[in-house]
Formats: sequence, structure tokens, C-alpha cells
Amino acid sequence: MKPHVLIVEDNFILAEELGDLVEQELCGMPVIRNSAEAAIRLLPDDFQLAILDIEVVDGTTYPVARVLRDMGIPFIFVSGNDPGSVPPEFRHAPFISKPYRKEALVRLAKSASDSFH
Repeated sequence: MKPHVLIVEDNFILAEELGDLVEQELCGMPVIRNSAEAAIRLLPDDFQLAILDIEVVDGTTYPVARVLRDMGIPFIFVSGNDPGSVPPEFRHAPFISKPYRKEALVRLAKSASDSFH
């Protein structure tokens, strides 16, 4: 069974690009949502990793990150925001700036979750 990856991204083109990356490079099953509220409604679910844009249509994904952290599900922030603007509680979380290099994101995903080795 393919590992499920939650993607929270409100830019349709970037969401599709991330979904393709998850399928092709990580052999995973992407589940894409464009808002924090829609993502939280999916939890708990069987996710091995989450890729979170920080600013989405209904605010930020920090509430999603809190739920994921409490559930022990690894996540990566992929954002155009300044990494220094991330709240202290999430400064430990992997962060990659947009525009990102595909290879760098794949490497981060593999190091964040054992499901992709």
C-alpha cells in the first residue's frame, strides 16, 4: 500500500505539482486540500507525512501542524514566508522555501518519514 501524504496548498498549480512529486518521486498517494479546515477534517487518518504551505485560503496551517505534531505525524513546511516568522513551537519543523528544488523536497520528505526509504 502506498504511503498517504497530506498536502495543504491553496495554489492549484503548486498543489498539482506537489501531488505529482509525491506520486512520482516518493511513490506515495497524495491527498490535497486547499484550507486548514478541510485538512483538519481529514485527521486522524492514515498519513505518513504532511506537506504544508503556511498561508492558505482560511488563514495558516499552524492548527494543522499542531494536530499532526500531537499525532506524531511528520510534516514539512513549504512556504514563501520567511522561516524566521514560524512560531517558536514549530522552529524544529523542516522548512523549505518556495520556489523549492524538487530534489531538496524529496530529500527532506525521505528524512522526515521512514515510509519513503
